[in-house]
Amino acid sequence: MKTSPRRAESLVESIIAVTVIVLATTAAMSLIRTSISGNRVIGDKVIAMNLALEGIEAVRNVRDTNYLNFSSAADDCWDAIDAESLDECDSSGSNTANHMDPGTTYYLKRIVRDAEYRYSWEITTTAADGDITLYQIYEGDASTEAGKLYAQSGLESLDSDYFGVIEEGIYTRSLAFTTNSHNSTDAIDVTVTVGWESKGQTYSVDLTRTISNVY
Repeated sequence: MKTSPRRAESLVESIIAVTVIVLATTAAMSLIRTSISGNRVIGDKVIAMNLALEGIEAVRNVRDTNYLNFSSAADDCWDAIDAESLDECDSSGSNTANHMDPGTTYYLKRIVRDAEYRYSWEITTTAADGDITLYQIYEGDASTEAGKLYAQSGLESLDSDYFGVIEEGIYTRSLAFTTNSHNSTDAIDVTVTVGWESKGQTYSVDLTRTISNVY
């Protein structure tokens, strides 16, 4: 029985096949790159949201500390930001600058409270300290990220034997207070803004909560 020879692929068919493979590979690689980029942005956003939540909790901590320090005058002192005595947080006097002031930008400074390296929060105006960049500060070995925390540059002058590595991070964090529309005397709204830059793009998250005089 006579068989007909098999027809070989033409050059045009080969080129078309290669083109289809290249296009399919390019599309897959583009999808992978987009997915990786999206995951990175999501990861950055999760960290930023946690830093914003930490900012809200830090302001609450300042309010609670004020109550512990000035419980006999909670109404005057609950929203004080740098008062060291009752006289300094008396809002009926001339010390209104010592209170969470709407219209002023602040940032949170993490300070060492004692020789045991326990921290406390300090609300400071950017005019006084300027730098609002959050640094990545590692306790011990940075490669393991053991004891990693974010803080302003105020901690970088501490004992280097305790903090292994201090690196400038990508995040900034600032606070803004606004008058609460429902209770302008015993409540204030705080908005924490965390910003960062990645691959030439600028991102930010804002978180607003009401801080009240609950005592």
